[in-house]
Amino acid sequence: MKGELFVIIGTPESRRKLTLRQGISKEEGNDLSHFLFPKEIQTDDLPGSNWQWTDGQFEFNTLDYQEIKEWFLFLSNNLDLADQIEAIISLLGQNSGLTIARIITFINSDVLFDLNDNLQNWLDACAHFSDVFCFSNRKNDNSKLIKQVIDRYASLHYPLETYILAAKKVPAINSILSSIPKRITHVFDSPEILDPEDQPENDPFLIKQPNGKRKNLTLNPFKN
Repeated sequence: MKGELFVIIGTPESRRKLTLRQGISKEEGNDLSHFLFPKEIQTDDLPGSNWQWTDGQFEFNTLDYQEIKEWFLFLSNNLDLADQIEAIISLLGQNSGLTIARIITFINSDVLFDLNDNLQNWLDACAHFSDVFCFSNRKNDNSKLIKQVIDRYASLHYPLETYILAAKKVPAINSILSSIPKRITHVFDSPEILDPEDQPENDPFLIKQPNGKRKNLTLNPFKN
């Protein structure tokens, strides 16, 4: 497995598949992109397959696709976000030809009407790991809520980029899929250059207690 890896986090009905469809790379009629979906998301007509979760790791049946240059790994809302982040770190360690490009979170803006503590903590974790927040389904009655989310992370000096996905306009897909990192976390950097506090085991959303449980438990508000 080699090429660039885009990690996709998303709320239900956030238009992530529809948006990323416009970023598929092709060369001489051949698909150079491959979508990796959890079992609860159908591939539809996209070039892709479904991954399995085995012993805390992603399991694919596409590792021999030598022509693939970019991968879109969709995370599952039925699994712990921190566990999946750790599995991505492991995946990168096992595939030296694979580099992480960006982590992109797609948010259906209507979910912000129910911004409780659980959802806020989940958004904080997503913002910590993400390079980009994309907001879909913007309306007059949720635009203030979108601004509050954007302002929250701007006030915390998070470098992540934010985009509003208009229903009838082509998204800024080239900017969204830029390989320039904007995430605040360092867990995907080379361990050799990291200070001890930046090592994955000390990340605030990955760190564990002596009993093995996370210190910061992030429950997914969209788990089925």
